[in-house]
Amino acid sequence: DQASNPEKRFLEPACGTGNFLVEILRRKLTAIAQQHKKVQYDYELNAIIAVGSLYGIELLPDNVNECRKRLLDLFSQHYQAQFPKSYKAECI
Repeated sequence: DQASNPEKRFLEPACGTGNFLVEILRRKLTAIAQQHKKVQYDYELNAIIAVGSLYGIELLPDNVNECRKRLLDLFSQHYQAQFPKSYKAECI
């Protein structure tokens, strides 16, 4: 499944509020968590690569802000759930 590869790039040419990008990031983070559930550094590295592999084009600034917020919220929730006692605020 290419959606689970953290390095695979995705472009959404009309991203709106990010429904497609959020689902792709969810799949990537789930795969990363399964592969790197014990080594926090490896999880962090691959999760940041996954976030950086998503691109969206949107004309409306409100939609851009909402998309970014949704992606950040998903990443934050997933990261904190994986490492509740040792997550690093600077990664978020």
